[in-house]
Amino acid sequence: MRFLLSPNVFQRCASLRGIDFVRFKYSKLPETMKFEPNLGSTVDKSEVNELPLSKAMLTKLEQLSALRFQSEEEIASVEEDIRLAQKVFEVKTEGVEPLYSIVEEVINCPLRDDTIVEPTSAARALQNAPHVVEDFIVVPQANIPQEANPLLEEHAKSLKKAVSESN
Repeated sequence: MRFLLSPNVFQRCASLRGIDFVRFKYSKLPETMKFEPNLGSTVDKSEVNELPLSKAMLTKLEQLSALRFQSEEEIASVEEDIRLAQKVFEVKTEGVEPLYSIVEEVINCPLRDDTIVEPTSAARALQNAPHVVEDFIVVPQANIPQEANPLLEEHAKSLKKAVSESN
């Protein structure tokens, strides 16, 4: 005689007997999970053309992002993100239809009808700005100091040393 148990009942019975329900149900899961920085998006450096970030490029990234690098780990993370982006740009997408929704094949997502609304006029939008000069909104500068970051100097030196050792 066979009994069919609902997943909830089976889970409770399994936990009473010391069986890990998740391991039982998903037996393909590894025993230990290894979590990488950048959500596991590590890129094999041998597959990607190495793009060493120069001091000037890192300074420009600091200015554009209005952030300041605080450690070598942050610089390494940015380099890893750029390698990942390079890998994404190398993907051949000719002949691939664009994806509008990740669930469009599973669920028939209804799309709402387009409604025409009156656009906001520039004059009305500028009324909300605290400071306007010649029909442009004036924003304050980023509060990042523009002096040189000593960490970038150290990174540039270590980069030169690594290049000279490889030659």
